[in-house]
Amino acid sequence: AFTTKGTWMTNAVGQVIIQHGENVVYKLPPYDPASPDYGFNAEDAQFLGDNGFNTVRLGVIWAAVEPEPGVYNDAYLASIASTVQLLADNGVYSLIDLHQDSYSTVFSGEGAPVWATQTGPWPNINVGFPANYFLNPAQNYAWDALWLNKPGPGGVGLVDRYAAMSEHVAAYFN
Repeated sequence: AFTTKGTWMTNAVGQVIIQHGENVVYKLPPYDPASPDYGFNAEDAQFLGDNGFNTVRLGVIWAAVEPEPGVYNDAYLASIASTVQLLADNGVYSLIDLHQDSYSTVFSGEGAPVWATQTGPWPNINVGFPANYFLNPAQNYAWDALWLNKPGPGGVGLVDRYAAMSEHVAAYFN
């Protein structure tokens, strides 16, 4: 477990942790790094540990956690927890990253579920990553809708849904 001492990340006995890390995130459905399509396994975790890596930024995708408004997929989180355990068994810490690129699959990215993606009256002009952040008016609207906590399904604000999902993930891994 991590904690902090001043500006340093420390382990359970107060030692400063210098991270040598890698990114592990599967950006396609089912968004699970252990799925056969991505194939992260015990051999990969051992390779990381054997080669001096001690941290992985492990991607968790909102669309996989909450496929329907207010419905959480704990089977997905259990699979992520299995990957966390594989890494831990090899001396590698996991930093759970609520990951997104280009907001959601609506914009050829991943992150927010389709039900949490509002495009407003704007055209969805896909110019690719990362240019969509700057040139896609529908994606800009989607970000504004999220940060302005516009009502989504059931009248619940999008930030409120994201916060509840984040709390669920944090409680799951607590």
